[in-house]
Amino acid sequence: MQEQIRSEPIFDHCALSAMAVCLTLCASLLTGCTPHQSAEPWSTKSQSATTANTAAPKNIAPKKSSSASTPPNLALHARADAVLREAAASDDAQTRAHAIEGSIRQPALLRELAPKGLVDPNRGVRFVACMAIGETRLKEFAHLVQPLLTDESASVRAAAILTLTRLGETVDPSPLGAMAASEDLEARANAYLVLGLLGNKSAVPLIRASLGNASALANPIRIRLVDLQGAEALVRLGETREIDSIRAAVFSPPEQEELAVVACEALGRLRDEVSAPMLRNILAPNAGRKRAPEVCLAAASALLALGAPTEPIVSIARAYVSDPDPRVRAQAAVLLGKTANAESMNYLNVLRVDSNSTVRLCASAASLSPVGIAE
Repeated sequence: MQEQIRSEPIFDHCALSAMAVCLTLCASLLTGCTPHQSAEPWSTKSQSATTANTAAPKNIAPKKSSSASTPPNLALHARADAVLREAAASDDAQTRAHAIEGSIRQPALLRELAPKGLVDPNRGVRFVACMAIGETRLKEFAHLVQPLLTDESASVRAAAILTLTRLGETVDPSPLGAMAASEDLEARANAYLVLGLLGNKSAVPLIRASLGNASALANPIRIRLVDLQGAEALVRLGETREIDSIRAAVFSPPEQEELAVVACEALGRLRDEVSAPMLRNILAPNAGRKRAPEVCLAAASALLALGAPTEPIVSIARAYVSDPDPRVRAQAAVLLGKTANAESMNYLNVLRVDSNSTVRLCASAASLSPVGIAE
């Protein structure tokens, strides 16, 4: 049986700087890189990788940067490249996907890893590789993406349409309409993602017509997650009133915190400045309701996208680098990678030798951010 991984519309995950799952997945991680266990092959949550609940070292403190004979930037590149190459050869599909996500910050490495990812036996890995090529506009791989237009996976076909369009190829986008109306929630979510990014406003009616339509047997939370993806696509297409449903999801009840995480990430991607006060309230010491670490980190990431100062964001991430849950440590690593701060790079250096392999992978990828390399 073909190996399958849990994933989502993969934009703005572990290492996709401008993409929004992984696997969101792209999520989610994708995108997100933050791991989350599930038996489902794909989902619409951005935290998409699976990892064991390996305890973190206690009382982590960043080490002072020291000078060495090897230029620090080159040494950092070499160490991170080695981690990503090893991950790309893993037997675990999620690890391979995250390695490709991480390499988007290192185009030379992406050129090395992406071609193999395009023919990976796992559809999630093919999806990630295709989306990464489109995000970085690697035109030399257009001929390798072309066969994915007839891939057995609708999600991969959707990714190929977006990527080839971004690479300047002439592509028929009409298959996306059937995907958006499909009862397959995975295909629908990824069709929404691609339609929103393509920017063709003629897609608005078909997205609206399909929202909420799902089998009575489908998980209601998963339906809401897919609908959030649809709402984000509509906002991208100019239907700004749909932002209200995304803002409302931030206040989801404790048993539905997954929705709040996805909503916070979407608000950051959409640069919704109106939501800044509610995001700050999530992080306030005197907040009326203590939110899950994943929600706090997602809110902090969104505020950073909205132009919040770096120092407070780093302090929020710092609070979670020793969290016992590796999913939280991985998400903290992703956030630290987005900041222009020497302290954040010191904490990333600690997380790059974490006891959990996924945390190490996320921290290595985050260290390759343009901001991190400049440190």
